[in-house]
Amino acid sequence: MNTINQIEVKYLRPSRTIEKLEISKDLKRSICFVYNHEGNHFRLFDNEMALNLFLKQGSEPKITFDSEEELDKFLLYQYSSF
Repeated sequence: MNTINQIEVKYLRPSRTIEKLEISKDLKRSICFVYNHEGNHFRLFDNEMALNLFLKQGSEPKITFDSEEELDKFLLYQYSSF
């Protein structure tokens, strides 16, 4: 099981945030970004460049979630960008 540490939260608007997360397992660590749209839709980005493409050009990520519970389960048990 992975460990999730929130490093930073940026508020774009009151209902839209970007979270910078550190995901770790054993001695391996990885950084990812989550765009939260009104708590109803979450987009996961493996790097800051992909996040910036989404924000500037609307380029959708490969992985999206409709609830925070789905996102958390994925990050805890399936995420492996090490």
